[in-house]
Amino acid sequence: MATTQLIATLIGWLPTIFNWALAPAACLLLLLAFFRKARTGATWGLVTIAALSLSLLSLGAAAVFYVGWEFWRVALDLLVEFGPRVAINFLARLFRGVGVLPLDLGPMIATAAGSTIAAIALGGPRKVDTGVGDLE
Repeated sequence: MATTQLIATLIGWLPTIFNWALAPAACLLLLLAFFRKARTGATWGLVTIAALSLSLLSLGAAAVFYVGWEFWRVALDLLVEFGPRVAINFLARLFRGVGVLPLDLGPMIATAAGSTIAAIALGGPRKVDTGVGDLE
């Protein structure tokens, strides 16, 4: 039971974690990337932030999917019986209770995508060994 409460609390705090911890850290690491000596550390920091943000974002997506999976039949019945306005209102109130609002998803997705793209870009070109031409 304690694990369920911990996950529910974490889902409620997801936007706060992104807005006050991960996004500013990603911005700071992007600024550090302009200095040649700090570029390697900034790259590893951005990789870490990308991994954290993607895992936290997947937790929020899993919560939304779980709620949607549980109530899809109710929403379909409301759609058939009362029309789309009532069904949309029901789903909006339901997903508002999950804790992750669509407005909160913007900074979360931007942090995850931006830190991933920046980490890949800072990693530089890699020589890929295809094995072609190694025949002797």
